[in-house]
Amino acid sequence: MKHRSTITGVNVIVDGIGNIGSCEFKQADVSFLELDQETGIGKRTVTTPLFESLDVEYKFQSIPANIYKEMAKLDEAKVTVKRTMKTGVSNDVEEWQCRGGMSIKYGNSKPGEFLDVTVTQKGLSTYYHELNDEVITNIDHDKGIGEHGGVDHAKHMRQSLQ
Repeated sequence: MKHRSTITGVNVIVDGIGNIGSCEFKQADVSFLELDQETGIGKRTVTTPLFESLDVEYKFQSIPANIYKEMAKLDEAKVTVKRTMKTGVSNDVEEWQCRGGMSIKYGNSKPGEFLDVTVTQKGLSTYYHELNDEVITNIDHDKGIGEHGGVDHAKHMRQSLQ
C-alpha cells in the first residue's frame, strides 16, 4: 500500500541572514533539453544530456529587509530550502540549495490581509536537491556538474575540456 506524503514544514534559509521562516516553495522542474531532428524519413525529437533552465519560486506573507542584501549579490544569491514530510510512519527531509539572481514581486496591499511577496530565482547557476541525505539532483554550471538520478550527464563534457 502506498502512502501519500503530507508536507509538515517548509523553511527558507538565506545565506548570511539565517532562517527567514516558513513559505510556499515551488521547486525547479528538472527536464532535459529536447531538440527537433530531421532524418531521411521525417522529424523526431532527441533528448540531450543538457538541462532546461532551472527556476524556483518562494511565496511569503512577510519578508525581512535583509533579503535585499542577498538580492544585491546578483547571480551569487544563495537560498537553502528545507521541507519535512510525513509518509506513512516515516518522516522525510528534503533540502534544496539554489544559487542565482533574485527578483521580488509584491501583490496588492489590502487592509486586514497578509503581505503577498513572491521571490523568484530564474536560470539558477547551482541547483542541489537531496531527499533523506541522498542526492537527487546536483547541477552546477560553473563547475560543469550535471548529475540527476545518480547519472553524471556532464562527465563527457568535463573529460573533453581536460
